Amino acid sequence: MKFNINKKYFFEQLKKISSIIPNSSPNPLYEQILLDCSENQLDLYAINEIMGVKIIVDKNIEINNSGKISVSAKLLLGIVEKINDEKIL
Repeated sequence: MKFNINKKYFFEQLKKISSIIPNSSPNPLYEQILLDCSENQLDLYAINEIMGVKIIVDKNIEINNSGKISVSAKLLLGIVEKINDEKIL
């Protein structure tokens, strides 16, 4: 999976989706964000004990390769927040 995206926009979308993730959970699945990158868009998925949420990111993004990865929400937010460039490659 490879894409270019505006950092500020991506961080905003990550904050939205991570808002449903509980602060502490016995199930590590609830602490993850699934990034599913297709030819046209990036889908972000998160779940908790009650619901699942999907955010479609199809603006401010250029997709080079498709793929999927599940990442800790806290880890991903921390990494994106520390990037100094306006664009994430």
